[in-house]
Amino acid sequence: MVFVISSSNSLKALNVTTGGVVWTTNTGTDKYGSWSSPAYDDGMVFASRGTDTICVYASNGTEKWKFTNPSGQTSCNAGPSIADGKVFCSDWEGSHYYCVDEYTGKLLWTYSVAGSAQGVPSYKDGKVFLTSGYGTINVGSNVYEGQVYCVDAENGSKIWATPITDNVLCSASVGNNAVYVTSYDFYSDKTTALSALDINDGHILWEQKAVPRTDSTPAVAYGNVYVSPVYCVNASSGEIIWSGSAGGWTNSMTIADGKAFAGKKTSSYGYDHIVEYDAYTGDVLWESTVGGACSIANGSIYTIGDDGEVYAYVQTDPYVDLVVQNVSAADGNVYPYYPNEINATIKNNGNIYADNVSVSFLVNGEQKDNLVTKIGSNMAKNVSFSWTPEAPGDYNITVEAHSTGSVPESNDADNSMGIDVTALAGDADLIPVSITPSAIFSNTSYQMRAVVKNQGTSMASNFTVTVKEGTNELAAKTFEQLGPSQSAELNFTWESQTAGDFGFTVFADAENNVSESDETNNQVTLPITVKPETAIEAKSAIYWTQFQGGSDRNGVTEGYAPLDDSVKLKWSADDFGGNIDLCPIVVGDNVYVLASSGELYAYNKTEGKSIWHATLDAASVLHSSTPAYGDGNLFVVTEGGNLYAYNASTGVQKWKVHVTDVGPESPVTYYDHRIYVAEGLEGGVDTKYYYCYDDLGNLLWKHATQNTSGFIWNGASVVGDYLIYSTHEGNLTCLDRKTGALVDEISLDSDVSSRISFALPEPGRFRSSVAYHDGYVYTTSELAQETGYVWKVGFDDSTGTFLNQGWRSDQMFSTSTPAIYNGKVYVGQGEHGYDGKMICLDDSDGKKVWEYHVDAGVKSSPAVSTYYGTPRIYFTTAEDNGSLYCLNESGGLVWEYNPPDDGYILQGVALSQGKSYFGTDGGNLYCVEGDWNVFNDPDSESGAYISLDELQTAVLHWKKGLSIDSDYKVSLKNIQSMTMYWKNNFPMKFDK
Repeated sequence: MVFVISSSNSLKALNVTTGGVVWTTNTGTDKYGSWSSPAYDDGMVFASRGTDTICVYASNGTEKWKFTNPSGQTSCNAGPSIADGKVFCSDWEGSHYYCVDEYTGKLLWTYSVAGSAQGVPSYKDGKVFLTSGYGTINVGSNVYEGQVYCVDAENGSKIWATPITDNVLCSASVGNNAVYVTSYDFYSDKTTALSALDINDGHILWEQKAVPRTDSTPAVAYGNVYVSPVYCVNASSGEIIWSGSAGGWTNSMTIADGKAFAGKKTSSYGYDHIVEYDAYTGDVLWESTVGGACSIANGSIYTIGDDGEVYAYVQTDPYVDLVVQNVSAADGNVYPYYPNEINATIKNNGNIYADNVSVSFLVNGEQKDNLVTKIGSNMAKNVSFSWTPEAPGDYNITVEAHSTGSVPESNDADNSMGIDVTALAGDADLIPVSITPSAIFSNTSYQMRAVVKNQGTSMASNFTVTVKEGTNELAAKTFEQLGPSQSAELNFTWESQTAGDFGFTVFADAENNVSESDETNNQVTLPITVKPETAIEAKSAIYWTQFQGGSDRNGVTEGYAPLDDSVKLKWSADDFGGNIDLCPIVVGDNVYVLASSGELYAYNKTEGKSIWHATLDAASVLHSSTPAYGDGNLFVVTEGGNLYAYNASTGVQKWKVHVTDVGPESPVTYYDHRIYVAEGLEGGVDTKYYYCYDDLGNLLWKHATQNTSGFIWNGASVVGDYLIYSTHEGNLTCLDRKTGALVDEISLDSDVSSRISFALPEPGRFRSSVAYHDGYVYTTSELAQETGYVWKVGFDDSTGTFLNQGWRSDQMFSTSTPAIYNGKVYVGQGEHGYDGKMICLDDSDGKKVWEYHVDAGVKSSPAVSTYYGTPRIYFTTAEDNGSLYCLNESGGLVWEYNPPDDGYILQGVALSQGKSYFGTDGGNLYCVEGDWNVFNDPDSESGAYISLDELQTAVLHWKKGLSIDSDYKVSLKNIQSMTMYWKNNFPMKFDK
């Protein structure tokens, strides 16, 4: 039988031959989307799900015993393992591994770890090997997040424990007198992902830093270690032997019969088929149609598809069947006296690897070229040949493929494919095609591009392309040759001091050096519109236009917010088909939100009525880039790297450009008709870019940061003429916001730079935006749950240079962007899965003034309303069933709002005109508010009591039909109620 755990919280037994369900048994209730696997031993099947580990009889599914974790915490991703009459299981956030009797389920011993217990325990020779992550392990001045443990299997006593820099979330693998583990830093690829430890004392034998971060459990075979993403590493030395394109951080490899199997990744968690490699060479032998991770038994492969179905692949007699497909000319036409690219696809429909395939290219039956390649089972390979026809005319071109290996072909009838082509006669024909960008702003330098195409049938040689504005030559370039159907580009820089309509004339072959079929189309005048500079849009006091309210990222608004001592739900929406992990944008009458499904919605901010919605290019597990509003447009960047501009009122898409293949993960910044976006962590440590586009969709500049993991939540702040942001590794970078030129850069890593006296050798990972206030920039960093920092660094906004002024406050984990007001700094603390707090620091020295504890990490950034001159601080907690909190300036709780759904809350809250807006992973957007009455707020002129001045103000608003700051029009009934409370000098209660 085949045993699987289903998403319906059940353990199922399937017939190994037919796949039919033999029996079903209920398990514990899943939490956190656990992907644990069952285990079999001695006629029994074991499964861990929720808080329970169960043992059932394999023959009929009847429960033999059930063990419930004493901590009450649930397991996550770790199934049980069985050895020596014992079952080993875990409770993840409870930080425990348990050993129970295999036959009775009686608890034998418990072992506590630092952090989360996520790996499946491994056993060898009376020892159990355990792993942990998300810990804070201090060894001297070093802080570690992961650890590997060796425990006596009889009594659970520790034999050794070795700390690892990053989270060890895999299971340990044992072989060659070594223990092998991988590690994963969720927010950086700058890690040692594969380590070998001595089995006797745990000292590190070697580390392989080239392997990407991963949760993959290593597989040890043939003197090698195999991990996913696919790498084969020498088990003794750690040297990489080969690597492949399949696999991912949530996938582990299976090794059998000299072959290595891995899932082909489609997303962070999804895999759509299996790739089979030669375990020694890395050659791709076969690809399945569905599946991911797999189990192998008796020559068959068992896997689960993205559709949740279980699939079995069985072995049959080997055969090769080559098919030639899609023979074509790359340009669609064939030209004489010119190298033409001829392409074809060779498919192996057989069930075995074709290790010696001879592919021939023939013209009119005569072989012109040949190559030898290899093609895996059920796989295709594209091949190309270069062919220069000797004269115009008709030709037959054929591609043939034959297997010359030891396994014969089952069908050679479709081993060749031929097509008839005509090599066209004629001359070259050069034409100007375009000049871009065609719309720009004055007083801004642009990289212009003129394109010329040869639409003829012959080579064009030694010609000059010239661009003029009137009689003024702007650029010229001579090209040695341009083939048929090819294009050439002339790039030049241009800046206009005045606005208006201009005409640029592009000349192709102005000297008539090329013999052309048409000499009349070498010149064209193309329009260029130069738009005038306009006034910079001021930061709004009542709207929330981008992350943390505005381009300074300070998170402080003078606008009215829910300032009562309680709040109520105004409206909610659930149209998205995905998570909401980004803070909403609020402008005018609308609130805007982007969901993980790629759906962008606009709602009326008061009533929650849908105004418009748009479907963007890419759904994602997590969109991390908060959109930005500016000058009537909404700017959105997706994980797919596309930047969109929408008319904020109508939802009409104005333009779309592809920025990068490295998915952005930081907030969009907008200021002065310019949009700033950054590349994310994808691809590991490399050169990553910050980009600047104008609001017409034109790239203005990009700035490179070398040897960086990338930018996650590192939104930029605009200060005068400068753009400031942090890098993942702890640099603060200042650029000229218009040109992208580097003005200044410092490191908060004291091993890199000594310019900042309060820098540290290990400042941590910087995963927050930079906020600016009154000559200083503020940001945060983290090393682990108990170790993080808040930074205040001086900044000269007249020169763009950083100053050795400010402080460092040693706190705990933080990805929160600080908010600064009236001598206080407010910032969230704590990672998800741990307790957290909102803290207030003294802005003069960074010392803690107060802290407010909550039961979950505060990864969000605080929003602060100063409507009455006294701050109210709003934030959310990063957990399932999280809440929105409001604190007063002393750190006391004003109110807590827990939304109806139990979805995770990642980002914080947007404030506007008496309302708060936030979303959850439950796919809901919420608007909460106080009552209509600004006059009975605790922070108003007379607190909850109504003063004569307040009553007179309310009457004036009622008479004139004016809205008060909460966007509410006072009614006669409201006036009558206020008058009664004023006359009787009673506090006016919150009106739900």
